[in-house]
Amino acid sequence: MSTEDYVVTIDADTLIGSHTLRRLMERFADPKVDAVCGNVQVGNVHNVLTAFQNIEYITSQNIDRRAFATVNGISVVPGATSAWKRKKVLEIGGYAQSTLTEDADLTFALLASGGTIANAPLATSMTEAPESAAALFRQRFRWSFGNMQCFWKHRRELGKGTLGLIAMPHMMLFQFLFPLIAPIGDALVVYHLLHGEVNAMVLGYLAFLTLDALAPMAAFALEHRRPAMPWVILVQRFYYRQFLYVVLFAALLAVLRGGRRGWNKLVRTGTVGVAYGRRAGDEPVAV
Repeated sequence: MSTEDYVVTIDADTLIGSHTLRRLMERFADPKVDAVCGNVQVGNVHNVLTAFQNIEYITSQNIDRRAFATVNGISVVPGATSAWKRKKVLEIGGYAQSTLTEDADLTFALLASGGTIANAPLATSMTEAPESAAALFRQRFRWSFGNMQCFWKHRRELGKGTLGLIAMPHMMLFQFLFPLIAPIGDALVVYHLLHGEVNAMVLGYLAFLTLDALAPMAAFALEHRRPAMPWVILVQRFYYRQFLYVVLFAALLAVLRGGRRGWNKLVRTGTVGVAYGRRAGDEPVAV
């Protein structure tokens, strides 16, 4: 067990830059800060599937997390790259073994205790994303299942503080409810198009897709980067999102059936750090 005042968590499949620890620790200059989120990006963009995840990670880091940091409503301090006040972690009971997403569980507990979470977008790291649909399904199934566990475990916090007023309602709407009903909208649009009907619903759906595609472009601009495969931003809306719907349905059915679920550890290829130095302008540090 660590005896230092601060604890940094880094996944075994993640590489950080020599600047990353400094950027994480800078945020503790504010004595109110109890945890700091790093900027985790995909380091193995080798195919369309990893390109999809690269867009997702960067959009989440640069749009969602920056926004939620302003209201102390970040729902997950990523275990892949983060820093914590050790005293605060011990105070809220540390990492629990009762959920499959222990980083989300600890984040919920921190917010419930009135803690403060900061974002460090310059504390970059590169992680290894699943390279096959089967591996991605297993990973996202665990995430969805674990998030449902966290939501249920902390359900009494709904309506209380930033956890119950911001983080949990956002998770309920955008990670559970909307993905469950979104396929109905997709099916109705396809139905109208097959019947040659271009009505207000179809036009509205296309307008939504256009706006939805602009968010990743803005996120990459904030990173001063360009997507490896720009066309993937558009294609992603017609495959990747639907793939995640299926994962969520599977996780929900598993929750309703009850029983325990394992970690489903991914097979790693070790190809994360190939271009890290060129992209980040820094040397990778293996830990």
